[in-house]
Amino acid sequence: MKSTPTGTAVLLNIDFVDSKFGYATGTGGTVLFTHDGGTTWERRKIGTDSILQASFSDQDHGLLRIFGSILV
Repeated sequence: MKSTPTGTAVLLNIDFVDSKFGYATGTGGTVLFTHDGGTTWERRKIGTDSILQASFSDQDHGLLRIFGSILV
């Protein structure tokens, strides 16, 4: 079993829309975005629920599935 320090998100999903824009999502409402192919990442927090699935068509349009809801 691997433990995670308190206050640290565990990433559950990662994907790239193209060679520059990508995203990663995980526990605690954590969403990371990159606009430079993964060299740097910007962290955003969307609520506190774990993000179970994510799908983006571009940097402005996406869906996030949390327990019991889908966020657009």
